[in-house]
Parts: sequence; structure tokens; C-alpha cells
Amino acid sequence: MRVSKVGPEYNSFKMWGSFGVVCLIFATSANAANVLETMEAKSVEQFIQQITNTPTATQFIQNEITVFAPSNDAMNKFDGPKDENFVRNHMVNIAVRIGGNGEPSRITQVPSMLPGSPPLYVTKDGGNFYVNGAELIMRNLKAKSDTTDKVQYLHIIDRVLEPLTPQDGDSQTLVGLTAGKLLRESDKFRIGESTIAEFTSQVRSKNKLDLFEAPGQHTFFVPVDSAFQNLSKELVDENVIRGHVVPNTLLFTRPILKSEAKTATYTEGSSIKVTASIQNTPSGPQVKSNTVQGNRHHTREHVLANVVRANIPVSNGIVHLIDKPLVIIANPLSEYLALEEQQGGRLSRFARYVRKFAPDLQTLIESTKTGTVFAPTDDAFGSMTEAEMEEILQDPEEAQKILGMHFVDQRIASDDIRITQPQNDEGMFGVNVPFPETSKDKVWFYYDPDSHSLMVDAVGVSAKVTEADVGASNGVIHVINRVFGLPSQSVFDKLATDPMLSSSFSLGNQDHFNDRLSNPEESFTFFVPTNKAWELIQKQSASTHKILFMGAFSYQSQSLLERHFKIGEALSVEEMVERTEDNGEGVEMLRGTSPLSVGMDTDEDGEYAYVEWENIRAKIIRPNLKCSNGYVHILDRVLMKPRDVVLSGAPDPYQSTSLWPITALTSVLSWSVSRALL
Repeated sequence: MRVSKVGPEYNSFKMWGSFGVVCLIFATSANAANVLETMEAKSVEQFIQQITNTPTATQFIQNEITVFAPSNDAMNKFDGPKDENFVRNHMVNIAVRIGGNGEPSRITQVPSMLPGSPPLYVTKDGGNFYVNGAELIMRNLKAKSDTTDKVQYLHIIDRVLEPLTPQDGDSQTLVGLTAGKLLRESDKFRIGESTIAEFTSQVRSKNKLDLFEAPGQHTFFVPVDSAFQNLSKELVDENVIRGHVVPNTLLFTRPILKSEAKTATYTEGSSIKVTASIQNTPSGPQVKSNTVQGNRHHTREHVLANVVRANIPVSNGIVHLIDKPLVIIANPLSEYLALEEQQGGRLSRFARYVRKFAPDLQTLIESTKTGTVFAPTDDAFGSMTEAEMEEILQDPEEAQKILGMHFVDQRIASDDIRITQPQNDEGMFGVNVPFPETSKDKVWFYYDPDSHSLMVDAVGVSAKVTEADVGASNGVIHVINRVFGLPSQSVFDKLATDPMLSSSFSLGNQDHFNDRLSNPEESFTFFVPTNKAWELIQKQSASTHKILFMGAFSYQSQSLLERHFKIGEALSVEEMVERTEDNGEGVEMLRGTSPLSVGMDTDEDGEYAYVEWENIRAKIIRPNLKCSNGYVHILDRVLMKPRDVVLSGAPDPYQSTSLWPITALTSVLSWSVSRALL
């Protein structure tokens, strides 16, 4: 940190930081307005009024000073007291220039003029600067004192810097204010309507106050007393307390530190490992604890807590008051959703729809011993208004089907081995949807290799899990970015993104077959073989598989796909079964003279749908994947015979009985390859 002159003002306090974020300037400046005049026409008139109405503040601005002036908009949003302490908390008694020469650091600390000199933490994030979570929207407006010619600086911020002030006005209470002192003497401070006695009591009983007294720059999360109305404070053990302290790292609500920070559980003696991070949501900032390594008392899940009061500066870091303890899995699934609705959280629309339109599902979630909820965010509903969504859900059958797809009656965490290492033929883990009882739907899980994200799919809607493993006492919640039952992908998009269908999509790229699949004006029905189905073809005849996928004989590939493809109608399995029963033949496809018969059968796993062509039966393992322009039905076999693959230029295999055998084609290909290598 560069200091051009060291005087008694500088020696009266300690400062931490490094070059580049804050420079302290004590030089004089000529021909400049004072800091109050510099504020004019800067949309900070309300703060100007506060200064002029505060006698001590008008004296301060006659000397060297830095002012962080909240905008009028910021002042309008703040409903707390705007008294002398409020004004002084926005002032520093030296000239502080934000951003200078040298190597930049992330955080620098300067003292405010509030009694006790609580710190103002100046944070750099890329090209943006913040002070205690308020962004500097204008900075380094240089001024000078009228009387002393001392340098002054004005910075305009988009939020107020709310001071922590004593209840009785005794400024000595602010001296030596650590997080530990705030816990011990919380009744002496104005911390709003909340109290923190219950958490403090547990910290005392476990002899962990030293964690909150340690010097340095730490982050402390403190649950308010209302968090323990329906939760025993005895659940707050030593490991939980450690999980509320992030050593040597300051986590502000702005800017957000993108990585998860290790809590004090990573110190010796803790049997669990917990990280913490802050995230902003439409309803306000939240803290997320992630139990990376658990024990029999604390499972490996996430806990989300709302920040009640943020960015309280203390001499050894920053304190956030939160509405429930971290680490502890306290609420059941139903209560978590109820709180989301009550508090207008990011899952409030989904929670309200379940309560209002699917009471039987609500009862099932309340009574389940273990379950998983796939909860779409409010943003997941996209442009669909609440009125439009409620019109759809007015139909009880539709409401049960759509909302029921978002719950399964078993706990499935993101690291479930059935997801990470699927052992079934499909290569994806799927679980039956239990509601309504007549449901034949499944939810499928897989990892997207490109984004390294957990994906879940139900009846064709693939959703990204944006927040995995949110813990509940009787299950887990996965927050998703789409709503099951509301198709948003075209048939093209479905094939392009579903990992079970990558081979069929690759085959369709030949000769631009796939291009038509994104047409919103058309309606399609597509029976799509899985990757495993194509692997079966490869095992039966490697040469046939090679001919299809090498791209040189795209006519063969396209003809084969067209047997599985219908244009002009979007047909569900149920509709095709009914049509097959009615006409006794089946469903005509784009290519071929023999329709496809669709029916129902049973095996050891229960009832299933199938499609049959020329004595080849394929099981429909994922039926009715509804897309914006049609249906996709996924097959475990390819509907083909050896005669389907012939040399390019041979007669149409569907019109002629004089066909080239595969063995002859293999010989020709082998001869060609040999010639090429000579």
C-alpha cells in the first residue's frame, strides 16, 4: 500500500491491504471543489441532506476525508435509522483512492469514522470495486478541503453501509468488537428484530467462543433464535459450530466468491468436512453449506439458509445472520417446500402449484419416509405466466401427471452409484414415478459429459440440476431448470442432447436427415434406437455397422431411419396401440410397405410397450418423450434385416428381391482398403 505521507492520523489506526486496491493520499490539490460540492448533481442529494443535518459531519468534511455516498435509490430502499452513526459509517478520515498502481489484491481494509473504527472492506472483483457488499458506481472523484487544502475523495455506492450501533448509545461498546464479542454481548447491539442467544448458548457450552475471537479476516454465520423454534439447539454440536466459521476468507453477498470455501471443520479434530458459499437468489442472498465428508450424525448433503442481515463488519472479519443453522438437516421435504412458498423463494411457484392443484401429491410428500423432489425454479417456467400455468393445472388429471413427475419415493443423491455407474442395458439409471398410481412414467438420470452436470429426464423434458442434494430430514431436493411435462425441446434437440441417442443422431447427420427434425411447423413420430441397439448390430455384423456409420452410403442410413420415422402426426404409444387394434395392421411410416404394429405386453418388470415389424420385436424402453414438434419413443432394437444394407447404386431394397449379400460387400470393401494401402 502506497502512503505519500505518514502523519498522526495514519498512526492512530491499523490498516491491512496491498498495492493496487487502495492508495492513501495526503498530498494537497489545487483548484478543486470540496467533497460536499463534488456530490452535487450526482444523484446523492439525500445523503447530502444527511451530512448537512449532522454537525459533526460538516466539521469532518473540512479536513482530509473519504466519503462513500449512497445513491438516492439506495437511500430510498433503506428503512433503518439515518442518524449521526449512519453518516459516520460512510466516512474515512483519510483520502482513499480506489484502484492504483501495483499488483491488485482482492480485499483491503480501511476504518470508518464510526466510534470504534469498524472496518470497511474494499473488495476488487475484475474491474469492479465494492465496499462491504455495496458496489462503487462512481469512484475517485477528487476534491479538496476549503480550509486546509487537504485531499478528499468521493465514491458513490449503490447500497447503504448499515452500521452496527450500541443499544444505549455508549460508543465504548464498539471498541474491540470481534465476532465473539457480538455473540457474548449481542443484547447491547441493534441487530434488528432478531436475537442470537440460542446459538451463543451452544457456542459457550461447547467452549468454542475462541473460534469467534480469533484475529484475522474470517466469515461467521450466526443463526438467529427463530431458527430454533422447531429445532432443538442441542443438535448444534462442535462440528456444526465449526461449519459456521470460514477461516481466513471473507465471503460477502457481493461480489460472490465463485468457489466453495473450507470451513473450520477442516481443522484437526473434526470428523466431518464442510464447505460454505454464498449465492444470490431473486428473494435475496443465501448461504449454502456442503457436507463433503459426513458421519452418522451429519449426512453428505447441502443445507440452504437465507441471510437475514448481511455483511456486518467486525474487527476480525464479517458476520452474516441467517435464518437456520447450517450442516443440520432439519426440515422434511414438505416443510422445505412450504417455507419456499411462504418466503417467496425461488421454488415458490412449484410449491404453490403442488399445494393448490395436487393435494394428494402433497400428502404423499408429507408422509413419505424417504423421497426425492425435483423442484423447478420460478425461472424454469420461462415465459409461461401464472395464469397460463394454472389454466393447464385446472385439469386434475393433467395436474397430477405434470406435478407427479417431480417426485419419486426413494432418496437419490447426485453421487448415487446407480447414476455414476449404471449397470442396466440402457446405460442410464431410471426410476418409476409413483404418483399418480396409474403413472407409467420414469425419471432418468445421467451426467452430461460436456457440462459435467447432472441431468434428469421425464417424458422427454431434460432438465439440468442447478442445485443438487439440498438436504431434508426425509429425503433430498434437486433444483432443476425446466418443468417436466412442458416440452421445450424439438425432436432435433432431444436427439442431439440425450446420451442414449447419440448414435442415432450421428447416423441422422448423414445427408442432412436431422435438419427436418427442428421444423416447428411439422409433427413427427420417431422410434429411435438406443446406442446399445446399434452396438447389438455391430456385434451381429461389424461390416453392416461400418457401412451404415462410415457415411459413404448415406442412402442406406436414411432409408433405415425413415422406417422408424413418421411425418405429419405426433402419436403417443397409447394412440398407436389403439390404431393397431382398430385397423389390425399398425402405423404406416415414411419408408416401407409394412406398417409397424404397436402393442402392450408384460415381463418380469411388469407391463411394457413394444413395436413389431416383420417378426422383429423391439421394446419401447422410454415411451412418449414429448417434444415441441412430436413424440420420440426409444427402442432397445433396430428394426432392420441384413437385406437393408446394399451397395450404393443397387436397386431400391424395398422394391427388388435381387439384393447384394453382405458378404460380397465386405469383400469389395476389403479389396478397396487393400488397394488404398498399396
